[in-house]
Amino acid sequence: MLNNEKITKIIARRYIWLPFLMGVLLGIVCFVVFTGYDRMKIEKIADETLDFMQDRVKKYDDYKNNDKVKSLYRLADKTLELDQRLEEKDADQEELVERYMKDQRLDGVLLIDENLNCVYQAEDVGKMDTFWQEQMSEPAVKNMLEQPRKTYITRLDKEGENYDFAVVSRTDGKGLVAAYIEKEKNMEDNGDISIYSLFTGFTFDMNGIVAVTDDKQVLSSNSEELLSVKPGEYRDIFTPDIYTGDEHRMIHLESTGGSWYGEIKQMKDYTLYAFFPETAIYALRTKVVIGTMGVYILCWMTFMLVRGYVAESNMRQMEKQYHIIQSVSSVFSICMLLDLKKNTWEMIKASDQIRKMTGNETNTANMMKFFCKNTVAQSERQKFWDFVNPDTLAERLQGKDYINCQTEIGKGEWFSIMLVPQHHDAHGNVEAALFLSRNITDEKMREMDYQKKLEKSVEQAEQANIAKTDFLRRMSHDIRTPINGIRGMVDICRYYIGNPKKQEECLDKILLSSTFLMELVNDVLDMNKLESGQIKLEEKPFSISEILKEVETVVGMAATEQGITLTVKKGEINHENLLGSSLHVRQILQNITSNAVKYNKPNGKVILECRELPPKNEKAVFEFVCTDNGIGMSPEFQEHAFEPFVQENSSARTSYTGTGLGLAIVKKLVEQMEGTIHFVSEPGKGTRFTLVIPFLPDDSIEMQTEQTQSTDAVKGIENDKILLVEDYEINMEIARFVLENEGAQVQEAWNGKEAVDLFAASEPGGYDVILMDLMMPVMGGLEAAQCIRKLEREDAKTVPIIAMTANAFADDEERSLAAGMDAHISKPLDAEKLIQVISDICKKRKEHAKGDADI
Repeated sequence: MLNNEKITKIIARRYIWLPFLMGVLLGIVCFVVFTGYDRMKIEKIADETLDFMQDRVKKYDDYKNNDKVKSLYRLADKTLELDQRLEEKDADQEELVERYMKDQRLDGVLLIDENLNCVYQAEDVGKMDTFWQEQMSEPAVKNMLEQPRKTYITRLDKEGENYDFAVVSRTDGKGLVAAYIEKEKNMEDNGDISIYSLFTGFTFDMNGIVAVTDDKQVLSSNSEELLSVKPGEYRDIFTPDIYTGDEHRMIHLESTGGSWYGEIKQMKDYTLYAFFPETAIYALRTKVVIGTMGVYILCWMTFMLVRGYVAESNMRQMEKQYHIIQSVSSVFSICMLLDLKKNTWEMIKASDQIRKMTGNETNTANMMKFFCKNTVAQSERQKFWDFVNPDTLAERLQGKDYINCQTEIGKGEWFSIMLVPQHHDAHGNVEAALFLSRNITDEKMREMDYQKKLEKSVEQAEQANIAKTDFLRRMSHDIRTPINGIRGMVDICRYYIGNPKKQEECLDKILLSSTFLMELVNDVLDMNKLESGQIKLEEKPFSISEILKEVETVVGMAATEQGITLTVKKGEINHENLLGSSLHVRQILQNITSNAVKYNKPNGKVILECRELPPKNEKAVFEFVCTDNGIGMSPEFQEHAFEPFVQENSSARTSYTGTGLGLAIVKKLVEQMEGTIHFVSEPGKGTRFTLVIPFLPDDSIEMQTEQTQSTDAVKGIENDKILLVEDYEINMEIARFVLENEGAQVQEAWNGKEAVDLFAASEPGGYDVILMDLMMPVMGGLEAAQCIRKLEREDAKTVPIIAMTANAFADDEERSLAAGMDAHISKPLDAEKLIQVISDICKKRKEHAKGDADI
């Protein structure tokens, strides 16, 4: 008998041709498959290209037809206008016709008498000498003499040239007026698209070439060579096989430019062509065949190299498994080897207690059942048995590195159990596995505790995410709508440069949109402050009559614009002067009355009543009632009226009538003032709001004194030297304009560091005031203010520094004052308020300096 080595050599010599044959077959299969794939791909690309071309040509035809209609109507309008001018007294008709034809760029004008004879003809080119007579014989033209209101327009084709022709009846009844314009071929009057340029500059997949013909010449193509072909010669570009009459199939062409594949498609008066070079079409097939053969050879060589190491690898794997078992047994408290083929087991490591729990059974299945019954918690027994069942274990371990589970043992202890495959038979089936287990009670307790915390955190995160999503969804439209209006009005304003009236109208609309956007931001900030408790109510003197008067003035303007009648009634009031937050009282009343105006009917009525109720706890109690006969609220909406961002009618957002925050803000402010608010509403009949708010009475005259002083205050910053610190160019320009318009002298600084350097380099008293932005590059405004205050010069301690920032929260103002600033002004800037603040601060500083000098 031959030994194994000889048999191996004989087989190797006999089947040496087998790898070569397999490689050839693989190459042929790849060639055939990818040839078909490439053919399908190019057919799809050709179809898509032809569909794209058809769409482009169709759009061009639509555009051309639309342009024809517009051109004819424009010519008709010009002809009617000429007829009107001919009626002017003392006008030389021939001179008028010549001048009008030149001004309106007409190619010809004909004056026809009532017998359809031409009494006067003016034209730039002599191509219509007799052609117009044919048109005069048209019944529609003759009928115009009897129906003078009619207009005749048409496009004529004369010797390959197109003319737009229009005829109108003369208003004096003396005949007809005709005018015509020669249309340039392939080009539109306004220089827009032409069929010639439909595909110029286009690049198609696989370097494809497209062409559009009318069977006479190439009308359009992305190839300069095809566009330069003379009429009648384009058929010579490809072989005659292209004209087979089949409208939609792949065609193989042989031309001087190489081999091409493509398709033809007929479209009304056009024939569409799309062809692609063969080298580009079958590039994938070539690459795949070459790559496949290279990979095949590489794999075969790799297989031969790997084959020599198989036996050695198997030995090393066995050694590795042995070391793994030793290492694993040091980590797990239980380690046993399960022989799945013989259904036996061997204990490798376990405590004496565990050995007793496993019993004396040598059969794996019986041992596991004994262990499960006497050790595992009853609720976990079925799961444990399903996991360790030897009958299904080999199948469940197939193709896996391990499987594991966690089970509860008696007395609340938890164990982690892992089964790891160890040996496989020749077919890859698992023959042996390691059973590993360790106590994880502490880990399980921590995991369960962490899981509870995680579930709670997930729930909180989901609620926060829902709230955020709801907020963004509600605010997206309200923010984008006025921004779109502002940007659109800017474009319109630019278009109407030179038209002051239109520009002023656009600027008013820009201001309206920006005002709505600012109100939206203010409402959101107010809502946020109220919810976070940042709004602190003031206890300052104010007059209830002044508040009502201001509300009537502000809301009354909006009511007048909408045709709404606003009436403010003041009942019996014992305490005219009160202590409280007048700003927020005004905001509450304005929100309620503004809503009554916004959601009213044409010619509707709004009544705001105020009266004082009997005092309570030494406080003056006021009742405010706002009644309207507007659209009212539905019962469903009334349940959610005080919720943020809720609006009855979605059209409110479309017309900018509200943000859905007004009532929510009002309710929180009223409650913060220890008041109450409720309403009664009926759809179609109106709404009645009733607010009851207590105030402390004020019997002093400080309020009148303050008001008198405020009224008598004189604003003025003329010749004041101001250091303006701002990093945003537009804000710098706005502030500089406001200040210089009031006569101030402005020095610019673009960051805090530059401001500190300019102040340090100036003469003492060189600046009367510093306007400081807070958020700037290099050095922020707060840091810059602190640096100025620390300078070793007298005016550094006294020079007024005013924060001028978009940060509008209360803590922002506190940080500004803490940094040594004297005042805080929020953006967007109120020019009047800015001038007043600067004027007041500078006036106090000058009075203080004068007092020191007198001393």
